Amino acid sequence: MSQTTRLQSRRRLIVVATTLLFIGNIENTVAGTVNIPIANHSFELPDLTAMGINGFFGPIDGWTGIAGVEKISQVPALVGKPHDGTQVAYVIPGGYLEQNVGAYDATATYNLGYLAAVWWDVGRYNVSLLVGGNVLASYTSPQISYGDWDTVTSLIALPNPSLSGDLSIRLSYVPSAGIGNEREFESITLTKTTPDLVPEPGTALLLASSLSLLGLARRRT
Repeated sequence: MSQTTRLQSRRRLIVVATTLLFIGNIENTVAGTVNIPIANHSFELPDLTAMGINGFFGPIDGWTGIAGVEKISQVPALVGKPHDGTQVAYVIPGGYLEQNVGAYDATATYNLGYLAAVWWDVGRYNVSLLVGGNVLASYTSPQISYGDWDTVTSLIALPNPSLSGDLSIRLSYVPSAGIGNEREFESITLTKTTPDLVPEPGTALLLASSLSLLGLARRRT
């Protein structure tokens, strides 16, 4: 093989290897989902059993607002229904519960999970995600009847680059035509899904191939 041919062959190998290195470093955007910790997510504190009572109206660990906790056994329609622990939170007319969960990520999609019910008769409730006091996402239920958890159990908030600040959860009583005087809440969860840049699955193979080609090109000189 002539010197010119060897040089041409080497240049081709270098071009191919460089292309593989470039492709190997391309990253894909995929969704990464994490759970955001919620303090006292199922309202087991304060511990009513330890206090020797069935209900308590006052400060709830991890939350601010005007509300209380009671044993699930005090809400006959919810006995035996899916829930965590033995207690639920209840919100009275004009009341709410709120928890700050940290800095808002404007690139993320949030999913708030919950259980909600009405104590006696019919009524409505609201769940919201707030950023710096501004509404990111909100859901107000229609009139729901006493007898079970509402069929709606999640609220999705899409990314909103115009908002900044801390993210908080708010659970509220909404006035209605019924006489139901409490709104029960339970099993609060929150997830965050962000677009993460991760290496293409074949990156390692492409890099290995490109390095081998560069080695071959060097040997041919």
